[in-house]
Amino acid sequence: MSQWEGAPTRLTRPQVLPAPCSAHFSLWSQTAVIATYYERLVSGAQKGILPALLRRLLGLLSLLYLGAFYVRKALYSLHIIKVQSLPCKVVSVGNITLGGTGKTPFAVYVSRLIAQMGVKTAIITRGYKQTATTASDEVLLLQELAPEIPVYVGANRYLTGERALRETGAQCIILDDGFAHWRLARDLNIVLLDSLNPLGHGSIFPRGTLREPLSGLARASAFVLTKTDHCPKDVLGKLRNYLATNYPDVPQILTRHKPTHLEEMQSRKRVPLEFLKGKRISAFCGIGNPQGFHGILKQLGADVASFRIFSDHFRYSQKPLSLLEDKSLVLKSDALITTHKDAVKIRSYIFALPVLSLEIEIEVIENADKLSQILAGIFQK
Repeated sequence: MSQWEGAPTRLTRPQVLPAPCSAHFSLWSQTAVIATYYERLVSGAQKGILPALLRRLLGLLSLLYLGAFYVRKALYSLHIIKVQSLPCKVVSVGNITLGGTGKTPFAVYVSRLIAQMGVKTAIITRGYKQTATTASDEVLLLQELAPEIPVYVGANRYLTGERALRETGAQCIILDDGFAHWRLARDLNIVLLDSLNPLGHGSIFPRGTLREPLSGLARASAFVLTKTDHCPKDVLGKLRNYLATNYPDVPQILTRHKPTHLEEMQSRKRVPLEFLKGKRISAFCGIGNPQGFHGILKQLGADVASFRIFSDHFRYSQKPLSLLEDKSLVLKSDALITTHKDAVKIRSYIFALPVLSLEIEIEVIENADKLSQILAGIFQK
């Protein structure tokens, strides 16, 4: 399997920090930014005539996306595009919406559960935004979270799975972000739903963030509700009732993103979570749904002086990192805090202040035994 190593890059720092200009500060919010303009637009939170017109336009564009979806579905239904099967068990971990639900950490969680059953596993992933010389953040994250589990990357999941079987002898393939990938047959479809925005604002992209109509949830073998500890009980109750009413035979697995510790980006030294209490920090992330990350920082007692959101899978370069550092120094922050997913992409950079990643693990808080039963069941067939 390929390994990627980037040459260390040192951020060039001026000897005297220049006075900040308005253009510099226009990039930053003075308070935590928990939603992009697009998210506010499609959710309906952005009010006014222009946002209303934009939502109408996005609704029209959604018809094109929906049309392409049904053409694709017809090609599979008519067997013009054939589904391919691997000679092993395949478990898909995915979602029905765009953006982050915690798929990659949960793929690792599932892989370890299966490995505990004595079944050899490997993970295959598309490697979103990967180049010939740079690994995707998904791959880097998988390699750091579970170095004991082989990870294979490729756009053609069938060929990638064949290679994984040939080289590792795996008995089970975990398909990371595989729900919308129909070409490869699977034994289980585990669908993750972010309880903070589970159903993509009820609309197909780009009017909402659904990858396909909600009827697609009928393909699910299990629903995994993530970040449930950050969701109001009444909202979570409505979601659970909706799923139970429409998909009564599909079990619901409740999870939370449990913070375990902080980690210094360069030394990889563990730092207790208590470090954040009362500390003035600047935080940043490039993940699909940053609300949970911001909420955890606040719960841990951090004084979040600045919270910068980049696009999901953002490819960092020196300029945005320099601006991050400048802003943090101006605010006299004690540290820069980011996610593990972001940290894996910037380890080669050297900063003038401490940079730590908040380490999270998936914790199943309801129906853990049901999940184990579902996974074990496919090996009894």
